Amino acid sequence: MYIRDPIHTNIDFNEFQERIINTKEMQRLRYIKQMGFCNLVYPGANNTRFEHCIGVMHVAGDLEKKVYDTPRPEVAYVGLLHDIGHGPFSHQSEPIIKKYLHKSHEQMGAEIVRNSEIKDILNEAGLDLDFIFNYFEDEMNCEVVGGALGADRVDYLMRDSLYTGVAYGIIDYTRIRSKMTSHKGRPAIYEQGISGAESLLIARYFMIKNVYMHHVELIAEGMFQNSLYEAIESGKMEATELHELTDAGLFGRLMDIEGPGGAMQRIKERRLFKRACYKDVNHELKIGEVTDCLDKIGLEKKDYVVYLGELRGSMSDVPVVDKDGGLVGNLSEISPLIKTLNATLGSERKLLVACDASRAEKVGAAIEKLV
Repeated sequence: MYIRDPIHTNIDFNEFQERIINTKEMQRLRYIKQMGFCNLVYPGANNTRFEHCIGVMHVAGDLEKKVYDTPRPEVAYVGLLHDIGHGPFSHQSEPIIKKYLHKSHEQMGAEIVRNSEIKDILNEAGLDLDFIFNYFEDEMNCEVVGGALGADRVDYLMRDSLYTGVAYGIIDYTRIRSKMTSHKGRPAIYEQGISGAESLLIARYFMIKNVYMHHVELIAEGMFQNSLYEAIESGKMEATELHELTDAGLFGRLMDIEGPGGAMQRIKERRLFKRACYKDVNHELKIGEVTDCLDKIGLEKKDYVVYLGELRGSMSDVPVVDKDGGLVGNLSEISPLIKTLNATLGSERKLLVACDASRAEKVGAAIEKLV
């Protein structure tokens, strides 16, 4: 049995994987966008967590066979299930879920698997459930999926690049795979493969900077989070509902709660807040200082969006070995490019403030004085 995929062509799957794919918990992911509101910038960015999970299943199984002499069948299932706990609009609802339910999407994923027929299917397949659940505790417990050169990154870079139409995420997976091995139980890369590893991590940096953190996406995300926060705070919605809802279900629910002219209607019609400020700032600035400034000029929380932070995402390290399998060092120590990249990720800090166009000039002037 196989699924035809635009990235990996034919993806084979077995009876147990088919049964998991056909559960309602997995099918819900067909209706959860991979990139949140990026389609407001890149209209083709409508790919979903469902196809991503199937792609990660494929790459994880492929990498596991390449890296280890005795591959574990559980790794492909980790790839298939790794994002099952995402709420509507993926990462965009995660801060609200963490605030009210105190759980990450990985922790929610573990709960979904434990409390559904998926656990029974995994047992029937004779798999080690502890190994699978260990990933949900810490993604680095299964680096073939969650590591720096893992299947998750490989698939989302290739897939998101295709659907957005940008070249930033294009990588040579075949080359990277051919130079991977293991060292003391961890995925590693041969010295000859350093340039391939560099290309993947640099591609990820540019996708974060130019796609995932595009100012329009951040503004729509902030407006959506304001709307969801208000709905829960007002008691008109429970945070526990989020993992039963799809993107469309939550969108419609929030529009009903807000009524005409609310944030969700503005998102639907792409009448977003305008940038009042978007610039590099130092690490001393606190978000409370920014919100206090906005409060003083008469804005309520629902009237603005503030983002203050570093480029999203961290980089786990990769062992580099010689042709005989001896450790040469870690990629971050050996590669000048990766040293520079890590320094850049740690030093770049952005402030975005957006509000209604009628107030943008006044807000921008106030923030400029602050920073």
